[in-house]
Amino acid sequence: MASKLSMKNNLNNELTITHSDDTLPITVDSVDLSKVIKINSLSELRDKIGYGKHKPPTIWISGYHTKGDNAFGSHIFEWDENCTENHNGGTIIDPDAIFPTDWSDYTQVNNWYNYGSITSGRYKLRYNGTVNVKWFGAKGDGIADDTYSIVSSLNYLQNGYMLDLNGGSYSLFNNINDIPTYINGEACDLNKIPRLYNKANITIQNGRLYAFNPKTGSSKYLFPTTLSIEKCENVILKNLILESKGENYGNTDISSSLSLDDRVKFAEQNGGHALLIVRSKNTKVINVKTLRCGSVSPFYIMSSDRTIATNCYSSPMSLGYAAFACDGWAGDNTEVGFDEFYTELNNCSTDSNGATYGSKNGVLIEDNSVICSVNGGIYKDCYANEAAHQLGAAFGASSAKLYVNGAVVKNCAAIGYSSNTTYDKTLIKVSNTKGEKLRTSMHIQSNTSFGNSEVSYTNCTADIIGGTYWSETELSIPTVIANMKEASHISVELNNCTVSGASTLSVNSNGCYGGITINGGEYTLKNRIFDSNGWGGATSNSNKGFIIKNGAYFEIMNDIIDASLLNSNVNSLCYIKNKDGSNVLTYLYIDFDINSKVVSRSSNFYSFSAISLQGSGLKEKEINDMELINCYDTMPTKERKNNFVVFISKTGTAGSLSKVILKFPENRVTGIAFFDDSWEMRIIEGVVSAIDVSNNDVRQELYISDTSDNLTENKNYVILA
Repeated sequence: MASKLSMKNNLNNELTITHSDDTLPITVDSVDLSKVIKINSLSELRDKIGYGKHKPPTIWISGYHTKGDNAFGSHIFEWDENCTENHNGGTIIDPDAIFPTDWSDYTQVNNWYNYGSITSGRYKLRYNGTVNVKWFGAKGDGIADDTYSIVSSLNYLQNGYMLDLNGGSYSLFNNINDIPTYINGEACDLNKIPRLYNKANITIQNGRLYAFNPKTGSSKYLFPTTLSIEKCENVILKNLILESKGENYGNTDISSSLSLDDRVKFAEQNGGHALLIVRSKNTKVINVKTLRCGSVSPFYIMSSDRTIATNCYSSPMSLGYAAFACDGWAGDNTEVGFDEFYTELNNCSTDSNGATYGSKNGVLIEDNSVICSVNGGIYKDCYANEAAHQLGAAFGASSAKLYVNGAVVKNCAAIGYSSNTTYDKTLIKVSNTKGEKLRTSMHIQSNTSFGNSEVSYTNCTADIIGGTYWSETELSIPTVIANMKEASHISVELNNCTVSGASTLSVNSNGCYGGITINGGEYTLKNRIFDSNGWGGATSNSNKGFIIKNGAYFEIMNDIIDASLLNSNVNSLCYIKNKDGSNVLTYLYIDFDINSKVVSRSSNFYSFSAISLQGSGLKEKEINDMELINCYDTMPTKERKNNFVVFISKTGTAGSLSKVILKFPENRVTGIAFFDDSWEMRIIEGVVSAIDVSNNDVRQELYISDTSDNLTENKNYVILA
């Protein structure tokens, strides 16, 4: 049986074994070369040295399935007669194990990889460094089911190992068909799922794992996750493509009634994710692409800390799931034993990947332990769906903390989305981010009636083109801030942003607490700045409500105010109430500073504000010092004062009072008295008729004290505020 061998030293003092029909370079330190036996493939092993036959101390197996596949390269196997380690079909071989004659027969394949040895003695592959998945029989030909090979190679890895997929594409789960959804179901045994469990300092790289025959399910089915990283630390995944089956193949969502441990197993066996990182720490994901899923997300980070993804791409290719998802579904940080659940996405991206839809959110995070930082990247093609009209944003958070900097958002419903699943605060801070072709809003707040949200955008741009509308008032027109919060708190800040295309800056039909601050920036709108049924303090002295400051500039473009607005019957550029249809009352707080400006491009001379104050003692502040161009206001001022009023004409008397028409400069009706030609004070006592703007200026017929005629038409008179 022995092959003919010759030996020679090369420049590195390595020994080369030359067979009569093959040449194999092997680096060895203590090999009895005279006893090295060559075997063409593992399929021949049992016939040649199995069942009581002589066990050569060293063998070289040319290939796994056939001699030509050269699976083991230059590596040799050495006999260890005392070894009782489990045969794994790759690096540890029991020569008595039966090699499958038909790899489509899953019973034969299972028996091969899970052979139950009854005696000691194994051949162990001798190597240094990287483990190759082909050692475990993976073909990567797009036809063979390589699930067992991948599972066996992952199970073999010890702490500190590296697994190389050798640039191949490996089909998984070829035999798993449509398995109906039920809570006790199993799409696959846990030990038959590619799963790295309880390992440290592992690297997996260079290849593609994909679910066989990707498609969309006609109904909801159970389907296993393509690759799971569970209870691991310091794992590196790089240069991988991971693909699940597709829409409706997977259903992690139904596992809410299970224990936390069982939720993990259910997601692995039935969730249909491309990549699941669960209860793991310090995971680095580099240049990894995840595609398709049946629930939640293709790239799902569950109850894990310090997951850093760089240059990664993910697409569900469906409007039912998020491209990247992070939550505490397997327990919060205290239950898992981590300080927090921190995720970082650096220069990552998502789009539709050629499908009709990309995702319901680009990044969606949930639970109070979760913190996510998004740095750069391009997020495209996010859509809402019939079940959740408020979705479709590039970035969303629910009772979690989300930070976004330097990203680009294209063809999404919005840049950001906030919600509350618990009473814990939602925090979203977006900076230096560009939104292009936004279909609904810059930011959407869902209609939760509990929990607080704090949202800010700094140095961001948003081009809102509209086009996707829903029945909810806030989602029926293009807006900058679509606020659906109900009787709970949300604070929004826009800091030096540039926005165009929206109908209104903010709209909220439900009374809620908190407020919105516009701190500088430029906003080109079609109809209105604020359209609100109540957004202010829940208690006095909150200093929350509607604030415009630091040179914010507004340009209102429509000639006629749109009838589709929340309060469409009011011809004003701001309509603010403090009571909604459910009788939720808020304090009224309005503070528009002197450095800010609004320009109306309408041919109509509209009122700037209409204020509807309900309830007793609920007005905290009502000041408008903005510069008004081609519009007028009656709101009180603090710093911007009218220095004079123009007397137009006297229309009559009423007892001891005169009826006069006055014209007010700077397009605002302010003042309590003025001095006539005799320097007598004429006090404004009341209103005769409504404000007249027919001449594109502000005039009003008023009652003033005294009936004397010491007034000159079209003359300016000093007015007292």
